[in-house]
Amino acid sequence: MASEAKDSIGLLNPSTRQTTMDARLRFGILVVVVLASVGLLYWQVPNTALILAFLALTSSAAAMFYFVRPQTSPVDEGLAESADWVVTRLIADQSDMGLAVTDRAGRLVCANELFTKWFNGPAVPPDLPLQSGGNELLATAGRNAWRDGRGYAEGLKRGVAEYAAKVLRTGQGDEYLMWQFKPEIRADILDDTVRMVGGAVGRALSEAGVLATVIGGEGRIRASNPVFALRATGSSDANISGRNFINFLRADDKGTIFFEREGRHGTPVRMFHVPLDREQEKGPALILLIDDDGGMFERGKALEQVESMLSLLPLGLALTDRDGRFLFLNKAFTRTAGIPEGEKPLYPGDLMIRDDKSAVADAVRRYASGPPMSGDLAVRLRSGGDDPVALGMAGVRGLGDAAVLLSIKDNSEETKLKSQVAQATKMQAVGQLAGGVAHDFNNILTAIIGHCDLMLLRHAPGDSDYDDIQQVRNNSNRAAGLTRQLLAFSRQQTLRPQVLQLPDVVADVSNLLKRLLDDNIELEVKHGRNLGLVRADPGQLEQVIINLGVNARDAINARGNGSGKISVTTRMVSPSDVRALKSEILPVGDYT
Repeated sequence: MASEAKDSIGLLNPSTRQTTMDARLRFGILVVVVLASVGLLYWQVPNTALILAFLALTSSAAAMFYFVRPQTSPVDEGLAESADWVVTRLIADQSDMGLAVTDRAGRLVCANELFTKWFNGPAVPPDLPLQSGGNELLATAGRNAWRDGRGYAEGLKRGVAEYAAKVLRTGQGDEYLMWQFKPEIRADILDDTVRMVGGAVGRALSEAGVLATVIGGEGRIRASNPVFALRATGSSDANISGRNFINFLRADDKGTIFFEREGRHGTPVRMFHVPLDREQEKGPALILLIDDDGGMFERGKALEQVESMLSLLPLGLALTDRDGRFLFLNKAFTRTAGIPEGEKPLYPGDLMIRDDKSAVADAVRRYASGPPMSGDLAVRLRSGGDDPVALGMAGVRGLGDAAVLLSIKDNSEETKLKSQVAQATKMQAVGQLAGGVAHDFNNILTAIIGHCDLMLLRHAPGDSDYDDIQQVRNNSNRAAGLTRQLLAFSRQQTLRPQVLQLPDVVADVSNLLKRLLDDNIELEVKHGRNLGLVRADPGQLEQVIINLGVNARDAINARGNGSGKISVTTRMVSPSDVRALKSEILPVGDYT
């Protein structure tokens, strides 16, 4: 406050000094006039008494004027005037307008805080930091105020702000100008439209089926209502502000407009472009879209034809509209869904149990509003017990009110198949477990058979323990065969194919095979010439030869005579010989 008073005094000091100088000049002129009057009077009337009387009268009048007028010094007058301006500024700071006062010399006498804030310090009107000729408008308003008492100026721009000015001539002697600045608030139709589309008005348009969006001059979305966001992105809550409007739409060769997300088979829309600033060629605009129903009559006829065709098909088929209400059900659908004759349900969810109703309703709405797509939903019918059925859904377009095609089929066979697969998987796990056990058990049997062979070497055939040891050995061999079969069945054996000479493998196995045969059975081994190499797993090949020998032994014993001959022969077989066998098991090819 002291600085404000000091500034005001500083502004008034030159005037105070001028007033003091004017008072001294007037006093000197008065003394000269009095002396001149005395000299003129003495020149006309040379009377000393008369001259003294005139001086006494003049002195008395001057003394009376001096003592009667207020005794204030020029400095006191300046301080009083300065105090008045401080109070004026305090009052002006309470105003919502920018205020400034200038004198006739164009000097700033007083300014409030808003004026200083808006114009970056104590600038002196009309020389303010304005744009687009604002200073000329303000200077004209000041000249009009000096002439007519008041002046006006509008459209004074400073950055993004815009002001209107009013200039008044004021003061006791009309020696000051008061400048009043007030910001202009213009209605922004773009902001108003954005608020409406993004608010209650946009939701009301959505309920009426009108898609609305607001775009800026650059073509980007400022706001949209829920139904536009749903058709454009698949979600009514999607935030698409700032995205390019044209990216959500496409047009075919005929100029028909579709949503890009729905493709050519989507519902066409008709677009209305409402410019929000007609002075701009590419300014902001309100875009309204509605479904193009120009071909409803043809679509209605097409729907009738489709319904006639669906009624002849043995599959359970039905059509619903966008809201999920049934439009058509064929006989197969009503029969599979267990709908009584003459009864037509309103919604697909009415056919389901309570737990599946909401899922079916949501799925139907999703397929009705999105792009054409298809899918299945496992549900349980209200009249079908606990066994689920497959409810197929597919979005359809171009058939008038029809939006979703429903199909229903019994899943009992599929359920049985799934149960069988599960049982097979369980049995496979059991087989793997049995294979692991068989592998360990086979190792134990190998040790038992080995010890039996050692014991047989120490006992002659006529020994009393010989037959018991032979019986243990035979039973162990049978158990080993069973374990090998378990291993093969469970696929637990590890195959290691090698390039082998077949006669070598047969020679190694023949020693073991002789021990497996009875004494009355002869083993004969013959090898051909020029035999080629074979690639096989040695263990598997030995197992095959042993199995063949054991099976042949059992067959000989089964005849009852107890004697026989087993021949193992290796020879080269040509492709012609294989074809002559006429067997589908043996491979046909060029073998060497």
